[in-house]
Amino acid sequence: MDAATENGKQHGLDEFLSKPKVLGAIGNPSPSTFETLRRSGDFPAPIRLSPTARRVFWRASEVRAWMDARQQG
Repeated sequence: MDAATENGKQHGLDEFLSKPKVLGAIGNPSPSTFETLRRSGDFPAPIRLSPTARRVFWRASEVRAWMDARQQG
């Protein structure tokens, strides 16, 4: 973990995850399975860091909470 990430965690800032990182964290589902999760509303919604941004990201805390809920349920 780099110093900026560590510093952000100390100050309560959330990390943003790219799609490849999210997919790796949740077990590399197929593209269709991931899209089904996204569209169903079961998975946290992605965010754009600016209105014109083409890439989307997910908040790490929301992805972790989703994973925790699935393990408990």
